[in-house]
Amino acid sequence: MQAPERQWEQGRMLADVDRAVAAPDGLLAAWKTRVGVLNNPFLWRLILIVLGVPSLLAGVVVALVARDASMLVLVPPVALAATLAPFVALGGAIDLMGGVRGAFFLTAGGARMVLGPHARAVSMNAEPKHGVFMAWDEVRKVRVNRRQRLIVLRSGPRSLTLFCAPDTFTQVLGVLGRQTTARS
Repeated sequence: MQAPERQWEQGRMLADVDRAVAAPDGLLAAWKTRVGVLNNPFLWRLILIVLGVPSLLAGVVVALVARDASMLVLVPPVALAATLAPFVALGGAIDLMGGVRGAFFLTAGGARMVLGPHARAVSMNAEPKHGVFMAWDEVRKVRVNRRQRLIVLRSGPRSLTLFCAPDTFTQVLGVLGRQTTARS
């Protein structure tokens, strides 16, 4: 059990993030950090899949309509570049301001991520008001990237990425280890 001063400090950290929810009972760990947009490999992978597949499909449709196979080579890169340009501009502006502010906490019931007001611009499933929650019994796989201090919790098609601060990474790994093995 943590000292009351530490719990109050963690609750205050969560309150600093715009529209953060109140820290629930059973708080095991809490931290806040800034999440970069353009240097985030998980976000890039998602963006390239979400924008790349429609770009390829557009190339196929144009090639079929024009009856010209060379359109398969020309249209997808142009379509991808046109759709990526606004993302890169917005992500660059957010990164220049220091990134997206985020609060992360682990409770007895699961993990929650609450992002600041800029998160909606770069993430389709980011809900700034309530955040994203994943219960421990939903977690099927944990992926750790120690170099970037990222922990990805997976539950089928859903995932929750915990961006850890340098001073909380080992603590978070310990809590995750206890919570995920206790439910195995």
